[in-house]
Amino acid sequence: MNNFKLIRYSGDDPSIFGLTEEEFRPDKSEKFRKNLLANSLRITNAMFPEISQMVETVLKNLNIETKVESYISSSPEPQAMCVTQLNSVDFIIVITSSLLDLLSPAELSFVIGHEIGHYVFEHYKHPRPQDNENQLERFNKLQLSRSAEISADRVGLLATISDNNKSNIEIAVSSMIKTVSGVSDRYFKLDIASYLNQGRDLIMLSGNEDSIHSTHPVFPDRVPALMQFELSQPYYDFIKSEKFSVVDKEKLDISIEKKMRAHSGNALEERIKDLATGFTIWATMMLVHIDGTLSEKELAALRFIFGDDVASNLRDFYDQTPINEQEIFINDMIKQEINHIDGLPPKDKEDILVNIEFLASVCDGEEKIVKDRLRFIAKLLDLERDVVVRTMEFK
Repeated sequence: MNNFKLIRYSGDDPSIFGLTEEEFRPDKSEKFRKNLLANSLRITNAMFPEISQMVETVLKNLNIETKVESYISSSPEPQAMCVTQLNSVDFIIVITSSLLDLLSPAELSFVIGHEIGHYVFEHYKHPRPQDNENQLERFNKLQLSRSAEISADRVGLLATISDNNKSNIEIAVSSMIKTVSGVSDRYFKLDIASYLNQGRDLIMLSGNEDSIHSTHPVFPDRVPALMQFELSQPYYDFIKSEKFSVVDKEKLDISIEKKMRAHSGNALEERIKDLATGFTIWATMMLVHIDGTLSEKELAALRFIFGDDVASNLRDFYDQTPINEQEIFINDMIKQEINHIDGLPPKDKEDILVNIEFLASVCDGEEKIVKDRLRFIAKLLDLERDVVVRTMEFK
């Protein structure tokens, strides 16, 4: 098998989100296979010779030797899926009848390759978003899922079977656009430049913030991401081409990440920033409250970091809350806010702690107590290092 790690999108990694892989669970997948055997058509050489041969060719193009089953399932939705974690076969590819009717054989080879990409990258081990988890953890899992699609698209391109009329990248893009639109060749003429303009218009309108709630990237993300990949050094290296590109894997993935953020209007980053700010405010208040007062110097620092509105609200809190209730309230707020940021990657938690360490320099409490509380905050953030009081300058 090829070394697919060479082309894996860097965001397609559970560890960078502080997530752990799921355990092998064949029972659920085997039940799904039973339903396919009962209600769908298995692709065989006898009944679907062209599609069966296509699957074999795609596997050969990718240099994969594995036991796979393919099925056609009746559905008005043009979709495909990869089912893994089975005892009977390595994985299953399911193609809906409407997708089969919509795409050309070459376009279908891209889709099949994409689904195989989920298998080779072991995306079945990725944790799935749950309704009952905290907001940030769910966002992390959704972002990981979107990143997995970028990796799978790259395998799809490598698997694409050429035809005489279009390049492989044109076949892949055509497959994507027809799948998302449901429009057949009767009405559709491929013009990649026009579709890229659609993505630019989305950015001009500050993006679509709803996209951060989706398991898949919007197609204005996926199309340029795949086109950039086709012109990159990782692609040339994988296909053993002598071509050279100034776009290495790091530059490629950074560029794709920036575009994905832009198409969402940076909504996820703003949401994470808001959650991190909530914890930082109340952790800072734990330090400020050591001497039981809010001095003008401390208030000026809060105003400098968090703005006038937050500083005014915190001053009102001190003025209006009984002294014996203040610390209880602060501790309750910290417990509430830490739950909101529990899913943050370690790097982001480290940034939060550093900001709090800077704020600690303006607190009037005894230094030993300040450091003890900083250590408590570091422990809440699951950071195992000693703390420091950093010097902050502000006007």
